[in-house]
Amino acid sequence: MSFNKMEDKHRVLIVEDDALLARSYKEMLVRDSCAAKAVPTGAEALRELDSGYYDLVLLDINLAGALNGFAVLERIRKKGQAIRVVILTAHGNPYDIERGLT
Repeated sequence: MSFNKMEDKHRVLIVEDDALLARSYKEMLVRDSCAAKAVPTGAEALRELDSGYYDLVLLDINLAGALNGFAVLERIRKKGQAIRVVILTAHGNPYDIERGLT
């Protein structure tokens, strides 16, 4: 997806391996005039973040593949990318909440 034609819209990357949830998030964001793209794995998220500009990342903690959401978040922080990240999970616990905040 190319965002160059949508410069006035907020750009959101959805990192969610549940296709139904990803589609639902995307539909809500598009309805609210955002440009949204969904990817199912951490590796795809990192490639997308390297190749494009996003205002916000909706990031599931439990992802299929080698990189979970925390690994993606850590790499975003190490690169110094000034991007807002919202962590999503259906299986949260106090440890995950603490880890996401630090």
